[in-house]
Amino acid sequence: MSERWQQIKEILQSALERPVDERERFLDKICAEDESLRREVENLLASSENVGSFMERAAIGKVTEMFVSEDKNLQIGERFNHYKILSPLGAGGMGEVYLAEDMKLNRFVALKLLPQSLSADQDANRRLLREAQAAATLDHPHICQIHEIAERDGRSFIVMQFCEGETLAEKLERGNLHLRETLDLAIQIADALANAHSHHIIHRDIKPANIIVNKQGQAKILDFGLAKVITEKPNVENEAKTAQILSTANMIIGTAPYMSPEQMRGKPLDARTDIFSFGIVLYEMLSGKPLFNRESQAETISAVLNYKPPIAKTLADAPTELQRIVQKTLAKNKDKRYQTAKDLLFDLKSLQKRLEFEAELLREGEKGSRGELEKGRKGEDENFTKIQSSHYLPFSSSPLLNSIAVMPFANLSSDEENEYFCDGLAEELLNALAKIEGLKVAARTSAFSFKGKNANISKVGKTLNVNTVLEGSVRTSGNRLRITVQLVNAADGYHLWSERYDREMQDIFDVQDEITLAVIDTLKVKLLGEEKAAVLKRYTDNTEAYELYLKGCFYRGKGKTESRKKAVEYFQQAIAADPNYAPAYAELSFSYKVLVGSGTLDPREFSPKVEMMARKALELDENLAEAHFAWASFKQDAWQWQAAGMSFKRAVKLNPNLARAHVGYSGHLSRVGRHDEAVAEVKRARELDPLSPIVNANVGFILYFARRYDEAIEMLKATLELDRNFAFAHLYLGYNFAAKREFTEAVSAYQEAIRLGQDTPSNQIYLGAAYAGEGERTRAQTILKQLLNGENYVSPGELAVLYVALDERQQAFASLERAYENHDLQLQYLGVDPAFDPLRDDSRFQDLLRGVGFPQ
Repeated sequence: MSERWQQIKEILQSALERPVDERERFLDKICAEDESLRREVENLLASSENVGSFMERAAIGKVTEMFVSEDKNLQIGERFNHYKILSPLGAGGMGEVYLAEDMKLNRFVALKLLPQSLSADQDANRRLLREAQAAATLDHPHICQIHEIAERDGRSFIVMQFCEGETLAEKLERGNLHLRETLDLAIQIADALANAHSHHIIHRDIKPANIIVNKQGQAKILDFGLAKVITEKPNVENEAKTAQILSTANMIIGTAPYMSPEQMRGKPLDARTDIFSFGIVLYEMLSGKPLFNRESQAETISAVLNYKPPIAKTLADAPTELQRIVQKTLAKNKDKRYQTAKDLLFDLKSLQKRLEFEAELLREGEKGSRGELEKGRKGEDENFTKIQSSHYLPFSSSPLLNSIAVMPFANLSSDEENEYFCDGLAEELLNALAKIEGLKVAARTSAFSFKGKNANISKVGKTLNVNTVLEGSVRTSGNRLRITVQLVNAADGYHLWSERYDREMQDIFDVQDEITLAVIDTLKVKLLGEEKAAVLKRYTDNTEAYELYLKGCFYRGKGKTESRKKAVEYFQQAIAADPNYAPAYAELSFSYKVLVGSGTLDPREFSPKVEMMARKALELDENLAEAHFAWASFKQDAWQWQAAGMSFKRAVKLNPNLARAHVGYSGHLSRVGRHDEAVAEVKRARELDPLSPIVNANVGFILYFARRYDEAIEMLKATLELDRNFAFAHLYLGYNFAAKREFTEAVSAYQEAIRLGQDTPSNQIYLGAAYAGEGERTRAQTILKQLLNGENYVSPGELAVLYVALDERQQAFASLERAYENHDLQLQYLGVDPAFDPLRDDSRFQDLLRGVGFPQ
């Protein structure tokens, strides 16, 4: 035992033996010359006086007093196995909690044991054991750890981590929390719940008294005394038995003001009950007031079951996105709540990042950018401005330890055409680094969104949630290159590494390898042999093919139809220059696929080319993620669902940082009806590429098929704040408005998408369907005639949508039959698109679903 430990223990023991009003004078004397020693002792004393920190009494009814008063409590100084009792911490109906010293491991612990009056109760003992077993499986920084469970003299007890700090309930008693602190704590709690739920454990008693917060602002969830292991199908009989056990012990399952409606009614529970309780706690942190606590038990129960708080009014000072999050957690119908704590955590983190970004803009005085944000937010920032004017900033951020953003390299050459080379070089470095397991690499779209904006490194790091940034410049003169690169710490702007390369163009591949290895070495990332080979793999030694490929990537990245056509030309030329250039084949395949899907290219001619290019890419390199992505996209269009799913998973595994592979996989999961997984996958893509309009819009697209229309609309409106002129966000808004039968809004959204360059037969079909829904039948029929008489390819699968809207059922089925005969790509949405709902009760529609091969 160390001398320091012995000293702390002796002083603490002496202080505990003195009356409370004499302890300060005692510490003044004994710790006079050692402030650090005094702080340690005072922290332990404060915790020992913090009755309820580890076991809180139930909020309603005197259901615990009988157990405490009848028992002989453990005495200070008493030995209990190898634990020495130092002080009582609290007591409740299912146990007493003491601060104790672990004599074997020289540490303070919290020791919780059953009251003697229940020691003979086998059900109570089993319940205590279940608590320990459930909580012991959890290893998370924001969950109180279980060290062991043991027995002494017939009494079971649990040894828990001793957590210093105060309960959240005590913090709230002192006054409202700052928004920054509220968000930080909410994210920590949601993270802990997500972890517990991933182990099939629900807490069932989330409340401020069961959350400890230390001086560093770190939260821990305590007391899994009501924890329940959940399965895919809740067992009603077991739930009833649990309720019977607890009611026999005069215990309420949970704490009434923090219960969910289904918990209050004794219904089977799942993770969503914790989400409701979390919402109550979040509301209390924001408002400073309990939400459902009333004077009587009956009134409290009625409030939980029936009262719907006016969130917009009571939380008026909070950002409207945070109001939405609270509203969603508190939905009485659990099907309308967040379905997982992981989704809740994602939204909280996204909000925190956005507020940090906006706060950074404000601090830097970027009035123009701020003005655009305010215009787009429709009043939300008025609330946030109030917050910023007070003491809520700056926000803290927690970027990953190994994370990097590769910025587009600056073109210092006189020839503006060299911009493609600068962007391409940065993208190739990004792609190489993205193959390293454990290194988070910000996606190209988000990193390149800072191009030309002269943003400081700190803002880049916070916005993209990375802690390092690679930036550089390129100057060309004839066949000579000068490439300057530097790796910068985003937190403080200090250079971690920098280098200048003066080389010939033919040495570009060596330069890329040197830069990549230097970054890896600086970040202290360890590479396995196979991983290093993948990172440094060269797909061509032909500089002409390489430059043509970079030009193709440059135009592909612009996202416009005409740019995509130009990208196709360059990829074709790159393949002509090097017929064994695997990435060029993969990019060409996917570019064909995008142009076919938008109606720009005739699928009868180009779908075979999609397959041919993807197959060739895989033949050249079976470990190329982009090749598997292209192949999966083809297989999906071919209705080969199992093969598509396997290839998408392979692409994601080969390159977890490839955001578009996650988007593609989410689309596949959505089409086969696995909506929760689809939403999680597309949100993973958004984490990797948070500033990409197409990725953000795809979140709304996937939510549309999941029939979560309000969430989709919110997401798409947020996407338009990134890019007001992003046509697909308007298009997907139209889909969702139409599904909600808000046809006027749908028409407006479709018209805006068309005005912004998406005047395709597909979009005309959906515009016509919205006109029909709005009652403008003549306009809808005019669009139908134009489509039938036009020269462009019109998908018979999508045309059925317009026939359905016009209530021409027979024509709709005739069109779907033609689509089936032509293997129309649009039939892949047949199983999930709400536009087909009016036909689903027809046996012919079910036959089509089977023909397309959807899982039944």
